[in-house]
Amino acid sequence: MNKAILAGLVLISACTGGTDQATGETKKAAAWEGAVIAHTGLVLREKPASSSAKVTLLPYGSRIRVLSNSRTTNRIDGISAPWLYCTSGTRSGWVFGGFVRPVQPGQDAPAGLALDRVPAILHTVFGKTVRSANARFGQPLSARQSFATVSGMSIIQHELVWPGMTLGFSEAPDLETVHAATISASAPEAVRKQLDIGKPASILSNLLNPAATSIRSNLVSRSLERMQVQYTLSNGVISGFVYHNAF
Repeated sequence: MNKAILAGLVLISACTGGTDQATGETKKAAAWEGAVIAHTGLVLREKPASSSAKVTLLPYGSRIRVLSNSRTTNRIDGISAPWLYCTSGTRSGWVFGGFVRPVQPGQDAPAGLALDRVPAILHTVFGKTVRSANARFGQPLSARQSFATVSGMSIIQHELVWPGMTLGFSEAPDLETVHAATISASAPEAVRKQLDIGKPASILSNLLNPAATSIRSNLVSRSLERMQVQYTLSNGVISGFVYHNAF
């Protein structure tokens, strides 16, 4: 599989002609099949840029065929990845590679909150800001604020605590994201359901690159770059979830 896709993680199509739409910034590789893992869908665009015109929205789980990728990478929602030139049905265009997962023909759609679905699904569940989280869950039991500098960028970080869950949000002029989440079995039912808490641990068997996944009787841990996802297990059932992105 294309390693540039994996370097972004966390969520395309087949072009029958050339890739001149890439304006010369393409790196061709063997075509491969992918699936959209962005929980709210992934925009297919005319050019490899988030400001480019929208062709269509590819729903979560959509199968696509990737023909090439941009030589440069972008960083979106804390994930660094190239843009992918692809086709979906009769449409062709560019999608952000951080929200695409390589799949084998006939393979089931992604299931379980594997690393490659983070942080998109967290944004769906919690939002990207303190304000959005407060609107969904009410005032937290406690909240604190700190400051950090990452690659020369000043970031405001918030830690908020509700029953059964602790969330971390990072804010900067060009950044709004969830950078940390600890969820237990006492979290609100809607949160547990969307994060697969209470489901059998067998759904984690499709984690991307399972050879790089640590699996023990009570813990499944997956790391990539500076992101880490952990599931705690109890009697073969997912009982908790921890996510951290150190940027």
